[in-house]
Amino acid sequence: YCNEKLQQLFIELTLKIEQDEYMSEGIQWTPVEFFNNKIICDLVEQRPAGIVALLDEESIRPGDKSDLIWLEKLTQALATHKHFKAKKGPSDKSMPEGCFMLVHYAGDVTYTVNGFLERNTDTLFKDLSRLMFTSKNKILKESFPEGDESTWAGASKRPPTAGKAFVDSMKAMIELLNTKIPSYVRCIKPNHKKAAKTVDDELLKHQVKYLGLVENVRVRRAGFCFRETKKDFFWRYKMLSPKTYPRWNGNVEDGCRTVFDELGIREEAYQMGKTKVFIKNPTTVFKLEEERDNKIEEIVTRLQVAWRLFRIRREIKAYYTDLVKSFASVANDPHWGNNIKWPKHGPVLDQAELMLKRIFKNWWARKMVGSLTSEQQESWRVKLLAHGFFEGKKKGFNMKEPFHLHYSGNADALKTFELTNGPSLFDAAVTKLSRKGKPAPRVVLLTKSTLYKADTKFNINPRRSIDLVTLRAVSVSTVKDGVVVLHSKVDGMDVVLGLESKLVPEFVARLYVACRDIDNKIPVQVTETIPYNNTCKPAQKREFKFVPNPAGVAGTVFKSPALVWYA
Repeated sequence: YCNEKLQQLFIELTLKIEQDEYMSEGIQWTPVEFFNNKIICDLVEQRPAGIVALLDEESIRPGDKSDLIWLEKLTQALATHKHFKAKKGPSDKSMPEGCFMLVHYAGDVTYTVNGFLERNTDTLFKDLSRLMFTSKNKILKESFPEGDESTWAGASKRPPTAGKAFVDSMKAMIELLNTKIPSYVRCIKPNHKKAAKTVDDELLKHQVKYLGLVENVRVRRAGFCFRETKKDFFWRYKMLSPKTYPRWNGNVEDGCRTVFDELGIREEAYQMGKTKVFIKNPTTVFKLEEERDNKIEEIVTRLQVAWRLFRIRREIKAYYTDLVKSFASVANDPHWGNNIKWPKHGPVLDQAELMLKRIFKNWWARKMVGSLTSEQQESWRVKLLAHGFFEGKKKGFNMKEPFHLHYSGNADALKTFELTNGPSLFDAAVTKLSRKGKPAPRVVLLTKSTLYKADTKFNINPRRSIDLVTLRAVSVSTVKDGVVVLHSKVDGMDVVLGLESKLVPEFVARLYVACRDIDNKIPVQVTETIPYNNTCKPAQKREFKFVPNPAGVAGTVFKSPALVWYA
């Protein structure tokens, strides 16, 4: 009976319910015939004419009773049942005395009735069970749970028979199993001898037949491996078609078909029921899931991009709001916002801030320059050139040192000179080193195209004039001295000058500007030693080395054609 109930549950879950679902959903389906053993289960448990019901009736009946009398009543009640067999009379030798046979799904089984009534009757009445349950002995109390009066509501005083208790227990187990989703593993016995590598073909066929495996395989092969409500199917897979995602205005079934069409899945691979979608082959389901995984990755990436853009925009908005507040009063600031602190920000705005700072610095520079006179602007441009040439390279360079342009100290003579040769771009008293290595006082005057070397009375010898186009470079040392070497394009014609050390940056910068303006952009060299040739003889190289003045006297001293003292 237990095996019959479990087989009935198996049939209900794997054969009957599945085929009934196909029929109710209107799916094109050819029913698979199978043996439903519900008739055998009813034969055992049905009331009032089932075997257990008749056994209970005989067990509690007063008067004389016996197993054979019960068998006789059983035979009379079930004589016409095709799954029940008993002796038809004394002459029937098909089975022993006191026996009956049930035609189970797995074969015929003969039962002997001897002892049925005795084993079926439970003579332990509830009064005794209650007595045991009230015992202070824990083990004794737990052995008689039926003695708990709180469970007696609606129950009869007489204890249930063994048969009824067994039927009720089986029904409770089946109800519990119906709440689960079981997975079946069918074990087939190869032989009755428990021998290895021995297979009884007839025994195998018998088990395969009565376990319903053939019918189950037929249903599975002809059926559908996947089913889902149309609404849930469409919700899960609508993202696979741009026509259905993110919005779909049609009905759910048309949406499901659109998804199938988008993936190239033919109509033979699925069917539409009344409420569900049925898919025949697992490969179709795998394809749907694979495409969904890829699509989810794509959608997640797009969401991440959107979220990151939102955060970036929010950060940018906050940054620029703070920036506007910081620079709101910059127009009235005498420093044009040069001392304003820039708002804090994350790494995403690093490059943007660099760009904005460059724009601000250019704007700030234009504002600052615009507030200067033309002479001040020209002076600052020269200073910036000098800064580029000497900052961090030549000791003693000071950006704050003012540039005054005229240092010769003879305004009348300078005015006469400018009337003849044009405006002076720079003039100062210098020491010129002759080709024989002797220093001589001179005055240098720089114009747009020429560097004049005059004596202290501003007398100019044309031979002492240097056309700026003939210069190829200018060199100074890295120490705090006043030596400037003008390198000529003609070998042997270099010019060595000694200025006041603080005038070197301005002189070199203004000389560079003058040469640049006539398309002779000369390099400015800052080196520890300076090679030169002022001998008027090609290939006779000399080199200045710079040594601190032992006496500590300030200024620049030419000690020889190769040695300069400075302090």
